[in-house]
Amino acid sequence: MSRQILISQILTQTRMVYLNNQTVEKLSLQYADDIRLGDIYLSVITRILPDLQAIFVDIGLAKMAFLEIAESTDLQRFYTGQRILVQVQKDAISSKSIKVTMLLSLTGRYFLYLPNNEGQSKELIIRFSHKITKKSIKNNLKQKILSLSNLSIKGTLIIRTQAQDANQKDLINELIYLSEIWQSILQKKPQYKKPALLYQQIPIFLQEIHEVESDANIFIDDQLIYNQVIDFANKFFYNFVPNIHYYPHKNLFEQFGVEKYFNHILNHRVDLPSGGFLMIEQTEAMTVIDVNSGSKTKDILNIYQKINIEAIYTIFYELLLRKIGGIIVIDLINMKSNNHKKEILNLLEYKATTDKINTQITYVEKADIAILLRQRQQDTLNNYLSQTCPTCQGSGKVKSAKTIAFEIIQKILEKPMHDQNYQQINIDASLAVIQYLQESQLLSQLNLQSQLSPTLQARADYLPEQYTLKFL
Repeated sequence: MSRQILISQILTQTRMVYLNNQTVEKLSLQYADDIRLGDIYLSVITRILPDLQAIFVDIGLAKMAFLEIAESTDLQRFYTGQRILVQVQKDAISSKSIKVTMLLSLTGRYFLYLPNNEGQSKELIIRFSHKITKKSIKNNLKQKILSLSNLSIKGTLIIRTQAQDANQKDLINELIYLSEIWQSILQKKPQYKKPALLYQQIPIFLQEIHEVESDANIFIDDQLIYNQVIDFANKFFYNFVPNIHYYPHKNLFEQFGVEKYFNHILNHRVDLPSGGFLMIEQTEAMTVIDVNSGSKTKDILNIYQKINIEAIYTIFYELLLRKIGGIIVIDLINMKSNNHKKEILNLLEYKATTDKINTQITYVEKADIAILLRQRQQDTLNNYLSQTCPTCQGSGKVKSAKTIAFEIIQKILEKPMHDQNYQQINIDASLAVIQYLQESQLLSQLNLQSQLSPTLQARADYLPEQYTLKFL
């Protein structure tokens, strides 16, 4: 079993792990109420932005969705209040809006179906995946499709690579399925005057049937999901049914040793085999990865080169695992040898070309910095699984106990002298702040300057920056 897909369900949460030769290649997570890439909405135009050649549309959510219009399209054909069909193209990443498109598509295992859009031919247009190169295979597949005269499908049909090995029954079933989805959308559209979800993309565990390799095995720990996957495979990929297994025992991920990866992707630090390590910092604008050498060694030049090479392989693995895209800045360890720099540049270019996600790379040789532009359609798993820290507000740092202690003393001294109609000052703060006040000379200095002797109270429930001053 070289390829394995593990599917675990906890109430409305679905998690998936993809293994290839016992190496975790991909993690996925989805909640039942998530907005999914591929969802189709009836939307209402709320704002037209001619300078940006874009439109904001209401799809029924709290935040408007962003629709980019092709430069060849005349914006004057649109107006505020107009109802149009749109499809979710990109998740809401950080503070950005969901990105939608008017070029609707329905994805199956064997076909990518683009229904009729305005300006397209009303006849069926057949195209092929660029991976299908043999003319004989193309002609054979095309004849199979055209022979299905009873299917009134219009628009564009892109035949995917998997269709080469499919039997006629599977092809027919999928064409009927995709056609029925589109007809259902058209029937629902007149029923709504307000924004509405007309089609929800199938959940991730069914999407996997579209992409799964024929030699893979799927293990599922939930009976209901297992039944759904079996039914779906029976309809579109009958030969794969024996590869789907129900795993009724608890702790599926623990049994396969992969549960730890959902915690791993939240860690900033990733250790390298030769003693170096990566520090991965994600911000809204970009991701910065710092390559560190770790402990010192005598053979500095060669070990630095070895760590840089390990870092590049590890970085591209982590980018895939964590679903990191956008701008990625990699600060490599400084290299003095031109041969070393050339080797690193060649490796970066190789990894960029073999990356499953479209990636462009720029190398700043003088600073040993690589800048990656990596396509992203959804937020990182780190952001998906976590939230901004209420204490540091996402900065990753809080004020030190020393800083807070001086802040408290300052507030006491700022109390107007003529307003000193109090007999006692109580300071409630975190344990670290109280310890600093007790161990430093601040309180004795305060007493000398103002004859004040506050009472201290350590509070285990206080956050690092939290404190209370009471003048009694």
